[in-house]
Order: sequence, then C-alpha cells, then structure tokens
Amino acid sequence: MAMTREVGMKKKRDLADIQVKVTGQNVENIINHCLASGIILSHMSKEKDAIVFYTAYSNINQIEETVRYNEGEMEVLEKSTYERYYGFIKKRSAFFFGIGLFMIIIILMSQMIWKIEIEGADPPLEYEMENYLDKLGIKVGSFQFLLPDLETMQTQLLEEMDEVTWIGVNKTGTTFHFEVVEQSLPEKEEAKPPHHIVAEKTAVIDSIFAEKGQPMVQQNDLVHKDDVLISGFIGEGEYTRAVAAEGEVRGEVWYKVTVELPEKLMLETLTGDSKNQYSLQLFGFQIPIWGKDAGEQFENAVVTEDTYDAKVWRWNLPASLDIKNYQESKTINNVSKKNIVEKSKEAAENKLKNHISQDAEIKDEKILHEDSQNGKVKLVVHYQVIEDIKSEAPIIQGE
Repeated sequence: MAMTREVGMKKKRDLADIQVKVTGQNVENIINHCLASGIILSHMSKEKDAIVFYTAYSNINQIEETVRYNEGEMEVLEKSTYERYYGFIKKRSAFFFGIGLFMIIIILMSQMIWKIEIEGADPPLEYEMENYLDKLGIKVGSFQFLLPDLETMQTQLLEEMDEVTWIGVNKTGTTFHFEVVEQSLPEKEEAKPPHHIVAEKTAVIDSIFAEKGQPMVQQNDLVHKDDVLISGFIGEGEYTRAVAAEGEVRGEVWYKVTVELPEKLMLETLTGDSKNQYSLQLFGFQIPIWGKDAGEQFENAVVTEDTYDAKVWRWNLPASLDIKNYQESKTINNVSKKNIVEKSKEAAENKLKNHISQDAEIKDEKILHEDSQNGKVKLVVHYQVIEDIKSEAPIIQGE
C-alpha cells in the first residue's frame, strides 16, 4: 500500500491536531491523494475498511472534499487539545479572569512603594530630603517602574542637597532605604598649653616614643605615679622653651584580681525537642498559619527566626513566610572542679578588662591563690598587662 510510506508524516502530535476516521472502499486512494497534496497525516492505523489518523484542524475541509470525491465517509473522533482546553477555559472564564486580575493586582502592588526609610539625617535634613523625594515622585504609593534607577536617584539627591557628603540608596522589596552621611567640618583644634607627659601609675617601661619633647626614661625603667616620662622642655640654656609634649608610652602594669564563684554552676543546654511556628507577613501584617502556640510548649526555649520573601519572576511581592523555631532548653548543674576554675579565670579576666583600656594587652597571668570554702571557690589571679600609662601635667611658670 502506498499509504504505508512515512513521507510527510509527523512523529509527534501538535496541540491543534484532531483524530479523523475515514471509511469507504477507496480509503487507500483517499490517503494517497492527501499525501500527494502535501497534507500531513500522523499516527495512522487500519481498521478493516477504515483508517484512523491525526492531522491539523486546518486540513479538515480539503480532506472532506477528497473523501466525498472517492465516495467515502469521514468522522472526527477526537477534538484537538487546543479546542478542549479552550472550551474548558471558556466555560470558566469568570474564574480565570478573577485569578488573572488578582495576579495583576498583586504584581502592581508589589511594584508600589510601601515604605521609605531615611537613616543618618537629623530631623531638619530628613524633612528637607522627604520634600525633595516627593518632588522626584519617590513617595509611598508610587510605582517603582516609573522612577529613575537607583544610581540616577543617588546622583540627583547629591546634586540637590549640599548638606550631605554621601547618600546610599537601597531597595528591598517595596521599601526604599536612604542612608545619609552629613557634612561635618572639622573643629579647629585649640593650641595646647605647655605640659609634660607623666606616669599615670607605677609600671616598667615597655616602649617609649617622643613625638614632641624630651624623653626622660627608657625601656625597662621602673617609674612611679607622676614621674616625668617626656619633658615639655626642649633646647638648652637660654634657648630652652616649653612645649606641649606628645608621644606614646606603654608600660608593664601588675594587677591582682579576686573572684568568687559558687561550687555548683548552672549551665543551659538544649534537649533536642523543637517546635515550629509559621506565619504569613502580608503588607506589614502578621497572619498565623500553623503552630501558633509553639512558643508555649516549652518552659525555656532558644528561638531562631527565618524569613522567606515571595517573588514572581524578578518582582518582590509584599508578602513573606516567617518561620520561628523554638528549641527546648534546660538548666543543669555542672560540679566539675576543673570547669569551675576555668569559669573563675574567665570571670577574673572579664573583671580585669572592665578596668583597662581596649588597646591594653594581657602579657601573662598566674594563679596566686585558690581556695574552696562555704560552697564557693575563691581565686586570686596575678596579671601582667602592657598598656598606655601616660597622662598630662601642666608646666608651671618658674620651673
């Protein structure tokens, strides 16, 4: 049979293909005539004196003429996928129209400005900036796609506002955040009166650098409170004059710190049990979804929170999913002597750090005394600290 040739036959169905059944004595001639006319037929199968195949809906009239010419009959067994879906959508047009309208509204609302934050500006400057943003159309309720890009926005603000040094512009979802750095003119430093740099406390000199003035001590010298470290007198004889001494002097200072801790320490640990609380953040409102009472399940809990923003393609929607995780915790007694000593040392070091400057360096530590009585552990620790030991002493006329 000539119709068994694969010439012009598609291997895959299209959405617009329909299933047709041709019956008659000359079905082979009908099929051959269709193929010769360039009509594409696919998935053909023979059933006695009938042939079933798929073809495009646009070919139906031409095939019908060929069937009549050859005294056959034609029947459409299956409509095209396109027609079926079109009919399904048409019957429920109101529903799909509502869904489409809802999505359009959500996308439009996600492209609106819902919040403007200005950080780093004092109230008068913030008010001025809000007025200028309003002139640019950057205000709550404006559509983001009608505004200039962030870089252009930043340039326009800097050109308009002379009181600022820098403006950072960021957009997070429906919120615009402006970070302002105001101009600040450096205060004119007043000339310091002549003075010496003296020791603030007893120490051993670790290092000394005289930027202005005459150094009076050197490394490893022992100095006491009010000893002159850098003299404010420079020059000799009649050329001697007083200046404001400047420089850096660091010394080794000794500290003795005493701490007491209870022999039984209370430590917090996680039990492994946890509960989640889910809520929807929509236009700034929080709507509980699941696990509303999760925070009430445990007497003590460690809480962590994660937020997942909703997006449609590259647009951020004004909605997010908030998940709070509550992990049960409990307090236990830790009676390890070694652990108590370590905790005591930590407490002693923290106590020391509250009395020394941030740039001070703890060189060495040594436990001088350790005692346990009346349910408490007493620890005395000796520290060697390298720190700034200088202070200023005015030069009195006549010295």
